[in-house]
Amino acid sequence: MQENTSAITSTQHIRQLNRSSIMNALRSRPGLTQTGLIHHTQLSRVTVSAILDELQQLGWVVGESEERRSRGAPSTHYRLNEAEMTFIGVDVSPEGSVLSLVDVYQNLVTKSSFTLEEFLTGTGDLASALNRSHRRVLGGTVSVPGIVSSDSTTVIESTVLPSLHYNELLLKLQSSLDVPMRYINNAMACALTEALKTSVESLVYLSVGSSIGAGIIVGNQPLSLGNSVGEIAHMIVNPQGPYCDICGRNGCLDSYVNVNSLARQFSLDAVDPRNLTAKANLLNAIHALLEDEATDHYTLLHDSFDAIAQACESITFLLGRIPIVLGGKLGALLRPGTELALRRRNPWIQPEIRRQHFDVEEQWRPSVGAAMFAVNSWFVSPNSNQR
Repeated sequence: MQENTSAITSTQHIRQLNRSSIMNALRSRPGLTQTGLIHHTQLSRVTVSAILDELQQLGWVVGESEERRSRGAPSTHYRLNEAEMTFIGVDVSPEGSVLSLVDVYQNLVTKSSFTLEEFLTGTGDLASALNRSHRRVLGGTVSVPGIVSSDSTTVIESTVLPSLHYNELLLKLQSSLDVPMRYINNAMACALTEALKTSVESLVYLSVGSSIGAGIIVGNQPLSLGNSVGEIAHMIVNPQGPYCDICGRNGCLDSYVNVNSLARQFSLDAVDPRNLTAKANLLNAIHALLEDEATDHYTLLHDSFDAIAQACESITFLLGRIPIVLGGKLGALLRPGTELALRRRNPWIQPEIRRQHFDVEEQWRPSVGAAMFAVNSWFVSPNSNQR
């Protein structure tokens, strides 16, 4: 009896692998014919035909016949059905909460924004309405400004909401959508978006807002190994620098670039980091000051620019000269001063500082990246992610 069970399990596993192989082929090369799928996957004609029939019954694959140009049956070209395969990304931030939906080819379908309170109290209703209006959501991800476990299932620490609130949010979404949900760090979500949309295999994304976060993509894969690996925000740039309340050390990058540090350099009053509204208002005030071209920002924020420059040098020493994107609400405005600091620090070590290329408004970027992460996660093992 045990041998029969093992044989059935093995057969099912092989079938799942074959189905994943065909779906991944159609994801990377939409429009393949059955012959093309056989060549691409190295599966038999019988296997490809049976799995295509199954996927069409599920509504995940559609076939389109071309006009007959010669004798014989017309060829049928297959593609994934983007209308039946969508993925949700959610970003919760002090400025508000946003929700994005992308299709299986990672094209943006729709997006919505809410106040933080509206979203937290109405999460279930919002998700259910989205699922009804866009037919079939297969998976999703919540973008978190903080540290996420390496398996993307737990929020370890966040600068916006307590971990418990995030867990409640995830459970509500899973229940309303009836799909698996995961977490991703918001800077990592932005990094993934930039990498996928610009076809760059490796990059570092520094997201500068109320604090600084980093997302690292190496060889098309997010670098997330747990235990704060890749947590560039709290790397030490000056051991004699300001004290950081988060990491408990002096002179980390975040202690020079967080919203209160920038406020002090602009002679503005600091705010309680736990007051999300005050923090968001202060961030907007700093953004407005940075947009003022008449101000000598380099002299005023010299310590912050030098800290970012030193962090970029360290990244280049560690990972090589890969693109470093300055993003987030303040990133683009801080890029000129950072580039000047790099030239003055060491002309022989010049990291590649790059502007954002993916054309989407900053407030939507983490949620779009979270949705794209959901697509990629689903395709790693689509069968185990089904409900």
